[in-house]
Amino acid sequence: MAILAEEFLNVEIWLPITLKALPASVTNAKNGNPGEWYLPYATIEISGSADMISTPLNQRKGKVKELYSIDDYKIQIKGFLIDKATRSFPEAEITNLKTLFEAATSFKIDNALTNIFLEDPRYPLISSTG
Repeated sequence: MAILAEEFLNVEIWLPITLKALPASVTNAKNGNPGEWYLPYATIEISGSADMISTPLNQRKGKVKELYSIDDYKIQIKGFLIDKATRSFPEAEITNLKTLFEAATSFKIDNALTNIFLEDPRYPLISSTG
């Protein structure tokens, strides 16, 4: 599984995403479930970094490198919102995004790629939109 994770790290991939454990005011347009949001037209990219300590060797060439810690993964989701039912401005979807950002709470991402990287029950938090 580690090889698969390395293959998709820092790669943007088109995959549908379902966000779960959201505020009840967010409703899934796909099945009407409160607290869920299905994003069919999205790309997701996961990046991460590690902190390494490099210690020079006395009277030798090179350095000893030690893994000190692994930073949080950075998950970037891009996509577009469409109101398929009315073919108009996706006001409900924009409201969902605003509600999710302002709630400042963690949630669950159900996606093939995040299921590889976030093996434990980890819950991400939105830190910026753009």
